[in-house]
Amino acid sequence: MKYLHFSLEETKTYWEKNNIIDGILISIYYNRIVAKSNRINGYFNVGGGNPFPNDTIVGAKFNDEKTKHIVTHYISRDALNKTITVLSKIIEVFEEHFDRAITCEMFSDSSTFASINFSEYGISKSKFQQYLRDSCFIENFGVEHTT
Repeated sequence: MKYLHFSLEETKTYWEKNNIIDGILISIYYNRIVAKSNRINGYFNVGGGNPFPNDTIVGAKFNDEKTKHIVTHYISRDALNKTITVLSKIIEVFEEHFDRAITCEMFSDSSTFASINFSEYGISKSKFQQYLRDSCFIENFGVEHTT
C-alpha cells in the first residue's frame, strides 16, 4: 500500500506541473484482468458530491501483453487529495494492527477488526476494508501516455 500511496503522490505532482485541465486523469494499472465487480470501490470514493468511482471511468484497455487492465478515471483534484489522505490513515491502521500481511481468512473474520477503534484514525471499518480489498487488485496508479 505504501507503493500505491507513492504512485498517487507522483500522479498528483505530475498534474500540479501540467495544469492543463481542471481535473485529474489518473490510470489504475491493475495486476490482472479484472471483472467489473473487482474494480475499485474505496479509492476515489470520497463523497461530498464527487461521483462514485465507476462513474469516473473515461477509458479502459489492456496492457501490451493483454494480461492486465488499465482503467483511466477523470476525478477532481479534491478527490485525489482526499484519497491520498485516507490511504495514509489506512496504512497507519494496517501498520499498527497487522504484522505486514492479512490473509483472506483474517479479512473474512469479523473479529479481526473488532478491537480496532477506527474512529480514532478518522476512518470507518468499511472504508478500511474497501481500501484493503481494492489494493489486492492494483499494481499502481499513474498517468497514461499515448505511444
